[in-house]
Amino acid sequence: MHRYILFAGALLLVTGSNAQVEVEQLVVRPGERIENVFETEDGSLYFTGALNSEVLRLTPRGRVEVFVDSISFPQGILPYGDGFVIDSQDREPDFTAPGGFSFSGLGARLSVVNRRGRVINTLTGPDEDAFYNGMAFVGTDTLLIADPGGDRILRADLERGTVDVWLESDIIQGALGVTPPGPGARPNGLKIHDGWVYFSRGDIYRIAIGSDGMPTGTPELAAVTGGTDDFDIAADGTIFASSGDGIVMTTADGDSMPFLREGCGFCTAARVSRDGRSL
Repeated sequence: MHRYILFAGALLLVTGSNAQVEVEQLVVRPGERIENVFETEDGSLYFTGALNSEVLRLTPRGRVEVFVDSISFPQGILPYGDGFVIDSQDREPDFTAPGGFSFSGLGARLSVVNRRGRVINTLTGPDEDAFYNGMAFVGTDTLLIADPGGDRILRADLERGTVDVWLESDIIQGALGVTPPGPGARPNGLKIHDGWVYFSRGDIYRIAIGSDGMPTGTPELAAVTGGTDDFDIAADGTIFASSGDGIVMTTADGDSMPFLREGCGFCTAARVSRDGRSL
């Protein structure tokens, strides 16, 4: 089994199982923080370089190309229409603010780009505290977005050009407690699987999607990871989550175990391949 594992500054290929793995570097970008990756039908890997404000493409032949260089601090990328949607912000969070972090006034935005990487539309909102991070489609034109700035989950309608709140912070905090802003302390990664929205907030939690498309019930624990930036979910419900210098695997039954104990150098994300045989 082949697994693409993304971490700050490099893209890794891990071969094997959780019992024995071999690690190969596919891309190394010194001084970069690679945030997210997506595999297209032709086998290309598109990934975001936040610090250098680039979206790059690794072709099936192993060539690294700049796909977009006009979007500052890109975070996530997903296919949309004949191109992609990319979330980003104008600047990094303030790491010197009281309490350690400030997400206010980052200039969060969604950019729709065509297949050549040209920006054709942008969305912002709902307020200056928004910080767009992990995202997943819940419909053809509708995205859910993890927002660590507001400790909430947002909804973006790409057709109408609107961004509003899908899951309020008081519901999250009522179920999981109030946490100060910081890496992994608020919603970060986000995926949708089998009628549930999964999001990382330290560990990984989930909340059901109701028949009206809105959240129903309260968030519940889905995977104990010890602290996760981003993650992905295989078709069988297995969760692969970044955790420090390694990857934690959680089965559909809720059993967590190390998949990769070390070698990531601060893993930021993991992505299950299109054929389901790699990550």
